[in-house]
Amino acid sequence: MSLIRLPLLACLIGSAVLFLMLKSTVAAADKETATLEGKITFKGEPVVKGKVTFHPNKGKPVVAQIQKDGTYSAKNVPLGEMHVTVDSKGVPKKYSDSKTSSLKIEVVHGKNNFDLELTE
Repeated sequence: MSLIRLPLLACLIGSAVLFLMLKSTVAAADKETATLEGKITFKGEPVVKGKVTFHPNKGKPVVAQIQKDGTYSAKNVPLGEMHVTVDSKGVPKKYSDSKTSSLKIEVVHGKNNFDLELTE
């Protein structure tokens, strides 16, 4: 094998090893997070604008925008129990603070569906 081919071979082997390491890291992260979907209503009517935030016990909150039909979708949400806040015009302020919001969910692996019915 010539001297020119050795660095090329080493580069290819290094790239393959790096690819496999990254792939396993992504697979591990997928196992530790979930996707959340649902609909948010207040007094039986869809909340048509704003954001819903999922506050895990550890780590950063995950924010999802509320769509015109009241639905939301959030990806890469950590597993476990968390507080939920909803920040939208016309919704009582107590729902916009994780300390006063009574909304709690338990996120499990995979796709989760949480419809949130807000009251006064």
